[in-house]
Amino acid sequence: MKNGLIPSNERKEIAFVFDRNQIETYSYGFTIFSNLFPLFDRKSCNSILGGDYIGDGIIKDGLKKLLLENIITRREFNYIDNNQFFIVYINNLSEKMFETINDGLKDFNYYIGYFDITYSSILKSYFSTILNHLFLKNRSTIITGAEEDNLFCNYPVEENQYKWVSVPVLFFNLFLSYKVEREVLNHSDKLFSINAISEIGSDFSNFTLLIEEDKFSYLIKQKGINLERAGLANLTLQEFEHLVKLKISNNYIYNLSFLEEYKVIKFNVMIEIKRTDKNKSMKFSVSLEYKEELKLLRLITMF
Repeated sequence: MKNGLIPSNERKEIAFVFDRNQIETYSYGFTIFSNLFPLFDRKSCNSILGGDYIGDGIIKDGLKKLLLENIITRREFNYIDNNQFFIVYINNLSEKMFETINDGLKDFNYYIGYFDITYSSILKSYFSTILNHLFLKNRSTIITGAEEDNLFCNYPVEENQYKWVSVPVLFFNLFLSYKVEREVLNHSDKLFSINAISEIGSDFSNFTLLIEEDKFSYLIKQKGINLERAGLANLTLQEFEHLVKLKISNNYIYNLSFLEEYKVIKFNVMIEIKRTDKNKSMKFSVSLEYKEELKLLRLITMF
């Protein structure tokens, strides 16, 4: 299930947008997922989040502007209110998986388009605050938290040859819920994460980042093309360390592990850097050793 629960520097994150005004029933979730289930790739693992595009008061105009400026439309639609739209977010999508879903929904008048939120944006950050964790699709198994039982008992899960598994909601939220990436507003989140694999657990925001010279030479030699695309290939070691440190200080951590044999605590961070050859970003996965007693982070690899 790992691929559906951690960020990817190769796969897409897509938020599909549905107009509830075009669905002639209050059970719009049932209608939408009845047509989504047959389009899922039965070999993949994906986290699925969903929710209405909510927001009232002074932010309404901003939400309208965000939607209209960022949506990639499949058909014309009439924007009346932000609450008329239902969002289904799916991570870990290959280009083929995305095309299958996007093309498979094109004939339904309530499907109006999608947002590509593979990279950071204001919209992606907002989605991280309003979307609910619906389920984890692991190949042909749909996994939900127990509190979602009433919702999914009527959904066409078994009709689409999926097995439905319900787990205690506490375990689902802690271990099986994907966290949509956004800027870190409170570093206590990282502190809680580190505490899972370290008895003390310190905020590493002010730790020194160490990139050894031979490691730096290896990255320049082996990852040169990608580093060049990101404008990193011509940096000095000190400049490279400084830039990477700034990036990792503002991102979530994942893939936490303790290698007991070597007494090594390590984790990964996903960083984004603007490309120099295209008007878009690119992602790097950075693996770091956490050396609490030395207040040090040592770069293991970057790809």
